[in-house]
Amino acid sequence: MVIFSVFFSISLIAKEFSWPIDIYKENHLITSTFGESRNDHFHAGIDISGEDLPIFPIQDSKILYLDFHTMFSSVNRLPNGSGNQLWLDHGNGYWSGYYHLKKFYIPDNKFTISLNESFALTGNTGRSMGAHLHFFMLQDYGKKIINPFMVLSKEIDDIPPVIESLNIIILDKEKESITTIIPDKENHIRLTQQRPLYVKVYDPGRIKNTRRMPYKIEYHFQNNKTIDKGTITFDYIENTNVGLKLNGIYKFNHIYHKNFLKLKAFDYEEGINTITITAYDNNNNQTTQNFILNIKKEY
Repeated sequence: MVIFSVFFSISLIAKEFSWPIDIYKENHLITSTFGESRNDHFHAGIDISGEDLPIFPIQDSKILYLDFHTMFSSVNRLPNGSGNQLWLDHGNGYWSGYYHLKKFYIPDNKFTISLNESFALTGNTGRSMGAHLHFFMLQDYGKKIINPFMVLSKEIDDIPPVIESLNIIILDKEKESITTIIPDKENHIRLTQQRPLYVKVYDPGRIKNTRRMPYKIEYHFQNNKTIDKGTITFDYIENTNVGLKLNGIYKFNHIYHKNFLKLKAFDYEEGINTITITAYDNNNNQTTQNFILNIKKEY
């Protein structure tokens, strides 16, 4: 499988979008980024941590959808992962969504919200491990969920991503075996068949225990006979007739195994094979690691 970078143009509407929470004023932290693995699905937005933070629309907007538990207090409702939520329409096919809300300010019979009008507070409703705002943006009237960093200003962050290891994962019905390949060291690997490589990579942001997903991964594989280059980017997730696909092409299991990012099965040669991986975050901070595989082929 070769994964190429997919680019698409986003034509902004009359004025730029603003952050739903002023991340610069209070130094609020973005704890999850677009495209992260959730073991069986992509994280299709960004998470901003904090409780009782005022939330604003990213642009003048119309209310598209509203679901608050207090609106249906007499109805026995099933648990809702998104909790209290609001969807807004900004025109030209752009929508935005806000999950896990605590308190809602918009009065009845009001259908528009202005840019500087706070409509809710951050909370912990729905399936949530702590108070935060899950924020997402859609294009083409909901067909594409886009990476918000493509249309919002950059966060304050000068810390590059971390490339922990390269891995070979062998799966069977009962268990999985993981071989970890250490960077900048000759790793002796025995292969009984051609297997894909997986990389363990994360973007810490400004706090050490945050394991966000970088925006872009580049790889360069080489041996005496082969040069193989590719890029994985997290631009958008498209709703297709066979489910959600990253950049409209790749299903979740083509990109991830749990929290391991899948590269591909390369054309390995007996002896030395090298692969260089570079990871970029949404601020274009980058880090590079080199891996040396001394391979014994038994196939």
